[in-house]
Order: sequence, then structure tokens, then C-alpha cells
Amino acid sequence: MYPICCWTAVRRRVCRGFSIFLENISLMAPDTPIQVSISFPEQQLAEKVAKQLVTARLVACAQLFPIQSIYRWEGIQADAEVLMQAKTVAGQLETIEQMVVASHPYEVPEIIATAIVWGHAPYLDWLQRESQEVSG
Repeated sequence: MYPICCWTAVRRRVCRGFSIFLENISLMAPDTPIQVSISFPEQQLAEKVAKQLVTARLVACAQLFPIQSIYRWEGIQADAEVLMQAKTVAGQLETIEQMVVASHPYEVPEIIATAIVWGHAPYLDWLQRESQEVSG
């Protein structure tokens, strides 16, 4: 089992504020564009999850970046990781979280969503179309 990522160690201390965050997400319109950051211990797993999320239309796209994380977990740790930046809509966040947690080796994986406050309008239109379930 891998340790938790650097953010999750902090999140345990501020979990009281996490319920406020969940309330704020639920107030967002389901089609609000967001960017979701997820860290993985290895490239192969990050690619697998990214393809699953795109195939399921939970995200419009996912970009993968090699990163170096320094964090506290049973002392100070430093690990190479892969960071996924996924573009989607707020209505997909809960399903994304469930899918990532089910296949992630970290005890508490980093899954952070940030609202996109501005973007090129045609890009945001595409993002919303591609992150929605196809009807019919």
C-alpha cells in the first residue's frame, strides 16, 4: 500500500472545512466547468485511469505530467509521481471520485477540484459537450 499524497495529510487536519467544500460543490450548477487534479504513483496507472475517465465521458480530456512531491508521511518523503489534470463539469465529480478511489493504491488519494472561472468559450463549450452522458 502506498502512503497518502502530500495534500491528504493536510486534509485530515482540516476535515471540518471539507464539509463546507462539499456544500459549495453541490451549489455549483452540474455543467460548471472544473479542473480535477489527481496524483498517481506511476505513469501506467495514470494512463489507465485517464483512458477510463475519457471513455466513460466523465472528463473531456486528461493531461499527465511527471512531478516530484515532497510531503510528510511517517517523516518527510520525496517521491516521483504523475499528476493528472482533467477537464470536466461539476456534475461528474462524485462519479470521478468513486472511480479513482476504487482503482487507486494510495490510502487517501489526492483528488482536488478547482472551478474554471474563465476559458476560451469554444473550448468550454466542447468541454461541456464531451463531459456529459450521451442520450439515446
